[in-house]
Amino acid sequence: FRTTTAPAFRAYQRHRTRYLARARAELGLDAYVPRVAGSFVRGRLVDEVYLPLVGDNLAKQLGTAGADRRTDRGGLLL
Repeated sequence: FRTTTAPAFRAYQRHRTRYLARARAELGLDAYVPRVAGSFVRGRLVDEVYLPLVGDNLAKQLGTAGADRRTDRGGLLL
């Protein structure tokens, strides 16, 4: 095993690594790396600034589910 199979497997790994590097360069896969979208900043702005400002009022409007739920939750009060 040490003299035939393990060295052959290591050679296969080296060959595969070189082949994949060449294929990646030919296809230009580095151009498709995920990046942070601009909407992420907008989402953080909503989460960290606007939601704390209107969160309590929104919670009052939505109310709770269950038997003690009020029926006067018809419209938005913002």
